Amino acid sequence: MNANNHFGIKCADWTGPSYIQDDDKKDECFRKYDHALDSYDDHSNFLKTRPRYAFLFSLDITDYKGWAHGLKKAGYATDPSYANRLIKIIEDNQLYLLDKGQELPMLADTQASPPNVVSTTASTSNEPTIATTKEKSEPKSHRIFVPSVDVVDAFGRVVHENNGVKYVIGRKGDSYHELSQELNLGYWQLPKYNETDEDAPIKEGQYIYIQPKKKEGQQTFYIAKDGDTVESISSVTAVKASSIRKFNNLEEKSGIQAGQKILLRKE
Repeated sequence: MNANNHFGIKCADWTGPSYIQDDDKKDECFRKYDHALDSYDDHSNFLKTRPRYAFLFSLDITDYKGWAHGLKKAGYATDPSYANRLIKIIEDNQLYLLDKGQELPMLADTQASPPNVVSTTASTSNEPTIATTKEKSEPKSHRIFVPSVDVVDAFGRVVHENNGVKYVIGRKGDSYHELSQELNLGYWQLPKYNETDEDAPIKEGQYIYIQPKKKEGQQTFYIAKDGDTVESISSVTAVKASSIRKFNNLEEKSGIQAGQKILLRKE
């Protein structure tokens, strides 16, 4: 309402006015538009300029089911039921009639309750947010329903699981910044989950965790190999480096010997 930003697009690559709002972290920068229509134009440009959405533009512009499932396939939303929920909203409100230049029945009936409104956030979690119409006897404050967030297979990436933590495999040329955009995560999340700096290089074949590591391992211990460090053991076991140091009384710069038994759980 204050920024006319209907899709929650943040300020990356943006030189226009901005609006500060808490989201993944405090005081994040969102794009601000003069008019709501500008937000829709910018959202269209967002889809048209991201390579992973390119295949969608081969679909017919009225194929809303194809677009809904295609957006889900491309990783636009993390909600596993995103496509079906989006299709249901379109069909419940007969929004497909707009493609035919027809008037919506609900607009013709002034006594009808306003339809549910869907808004998708393009650069954060991307959960469809349903603002539900309230009964007249209830306050006018908005009730926001946000579905639970389940990590799903990213477009072009297989999501694996280790110690109950989901991860993807690093590819040649990957960076945390670009991978965060590809997976629709905040720019700070991947470095934090992987306990490293934002500009740290990603090696081909490296485990990149897309959820926080656990404080304990499923296994009791790990036998160190030649060249292992606390950080490398943390990466292959999905146990936080701080926990490994704590369980094994290791200092920040303590070395690890091949064959050493490294506890992954409290004894």
